[in-house]
Amino acid sequence: MTLTQLRYFLKVAELGSYQQAADSLLVSQPSLSAAISSLEKDLGIRLFEKDGRSIRLTKTGKAFYEEIFTLLGRLDRVVVEARHAGTIGRGHIDLGYIPPLAYRFIPEVVRAFLKVNPHVHFGFRELPTRELLEGVQKNKYDVVFCIDAQGMPDIEFIPIREQELVAIVPQNHPLAEKDAIYLRELEPYPVVTYMPHTQIYKAIMGYIEKSGWIPNIFCDATTELSIGGLVDRGFGVSVVADCAVLKFCNIKRLHLLDGNFHRQIYLAYNKTTDLLPSVKNFLQFAREYKGGEI
Repeated sequence: MTLTQLRYFLKVAELGSYQQAADSLLVSQPSLSAAISSLEKDLGIRLFEKDGRSIRLTKTGKAFYEEIFTLLGRLDRVVVEARHAGTIGRGHIDLGYIPPLAYRFIPEVVRAFLKVNPHVHFGFRELPTRELLEGVQKNKYDVVFCIDAQGMPDIEFIPIREQELVAIVPQNHPLAEKDAIYLRELEPYPVVTYMPHTQIYKAIMGYIEKSGWIPNIFCDATTELSIGGLVDRGFGVSVVADCAVLKFCNIKRLHLLDGNFHRQIYLAYNKTTDLLPSVKNFLQFAREYKGGEI
């Protein structure tokens, strides 16, 4: 069974005539008839039966036609996408990013890119940095926005944004009357923080240790939105990366007077991989993009 035989079969089924199908395909009728006969022999079934002067699909032939029509249609689309993948302005980009960027930054940068590259398609995946970078190493993702990671020489990290670290307290909290505080002013209150295995947790605990106190950690959570929600409901105070999703929480942001604490956001990709033109184009665009609130 060959791809040519299957395409011949579809054309005969579509036109209901060997002669018309042969004319359309620019082949001789005997060659076409022989190809269909060989296909029927390989399958062990009859695909067509006579219907007056024309032919029609058998019951089994109809079922076979529906499957082959779908499969060859998908094959044609895959071939087109593969050809477009090597063309600037077309192709597919698998994009990964950490959760804080999902609400505002990623939609804005992708929308801006699509304004000048409307035929590029994206796949989106929101994951922690470790899983994103593992995916980049395995070429599951073309480009990711993440936090830096050590010990990954095959990945290129390009700094693109800084997120200020701020203290957050409920709106009715005594500290909410201020706009800026020292870290130690959080000492009397229970603390909601990030998961202990994350880099940002370790950085914040380091800053707190240098300020001379041990936090009373009430609980930990995975994202800024979940931490903000817990602070909003009075479970404690926190230090988090300032991001757009905190707007959904009824909290007060407080600048930290101890120093310029921030989290660096990176654009990362596998530098050992031969990047497609569409991916290279997006990398350049994202590096130069100045808009987008994080």
